Amino acid sequence: MILILDNLDSFTFNISQETRKCGYECVVKRASETSLADIEKLSPQKIIFSPGPGRPSDHPFMYQVMEYFSDRIPILGICLGMQAMNEFFGGTICKDDRPMHGKTSSIFHNDSMLFHGIPSSCEVARYHSLKIDQLATSFILTAWTADRIPMAMSHHTKNLYGVQFHPESFLTPYGNQMLLNFYRS
Repeated sequence: MILILDNLDSFTFNISQETRKCGYECVVKRASETSLADIEKLSPQKIIFSPGPGRPSDHPFMYQVMEYFSDRIPILGICLGMQAMNEFFGGTICKDDRPMHGKTSSIFHNDSMLFHGIPSSCEVARYHSLKIDQLATSFILTAWTADRIPMAMSHHTKNLYGVQFHPESFLTPYGNQMLLNFYRS
């Protein structure tokens, strides 16, 4: 079972739909109404941090989940979720000079696990006004835009992955494959 922690974002429903299309059971829980004990009881195989409004610090439960579960359960951070992972491990985020709301960009990747079987250049949907400024040293940059804005990352030693874009969007043609790659990892 996949646990999707909802950070009050309308895209969370799309993530759960795509997860079910991939053939996986999922449970959606509001991050602000969930405890670490609740997650223990659910015993998820994977956790997804949904996108959400504001800054990662507005959604502190993600930090608690990383502190408690990051050595045991694979986690995928989407948009705000990726930013939270980066900050938790010592990286920084900043305002993007060019907010990207409902726009597509070409990204390039290094064929890491999330991008297995996906062309080295592909289109993704972006909905964000913050971006990673300094990547945490415990992460590897795995995808980027032509102007080197971080679009995906993976942790050096833990099963933690982040994408700045929205794999659940119809504007991300290979998004379903990216989610499948995470679920099968």
